[in-house]
Amino acid sequence: MPIWPVTLPQLALVGAATQDDDAVLRTSMDTGPASRRRRYTAISQSLSFRMVFTGVQRATFDTFYRTTLSHGALSFDWTDPVDDATVTMAFKEPPKFSVVVGDATPADRIWQVTLSLEIQP
Repeated sequence: MPIWPVTLPQLALVGAATQDDDAVLRTSMDTGPASRRRRYTAISQSLSFRMVFTGVQRATFDTFYRTTLSHGALSFDWTDPVDDATVTMAFKEPPKFSVVVGDATPADRIWQVTLSLEIQP
C-alpha cells in the first residue's frame, strides 16, 4: 500500500473538515413518513482541506498522485486527523492547485492545493 510521502507537509488540521458519508437510504411511501434503512454496513468519511506546497513539493506530489496512485485510482495510507491513527484514504476528486507566489523558477513558486479525500472503512 502506498503511503503519503514524508517529504510533503503532513495533515493540515486547521481548516480540515470531516463528515460521515450518507449511509441512509430513504424511500418515499404512498402515505406517511419515508422509510429509512442503512445503505451500507461500513461507512466512509469525507475529508477536505487545503495545504501549501513549494514548487519542489508540488513536483513530488504530482509524481505521487499521477504515477504512484495512477491519477488517484489507488488508495494510500495516511494519518487520520481525528485520532492520529493510520488509515486508508483515496482521492474523491483530482486536486486543485492555485499559485500563491509566482516566482521566476518553478521550484520557487508557492502553491495552494485543495484536497478532497475519502477515509475508507
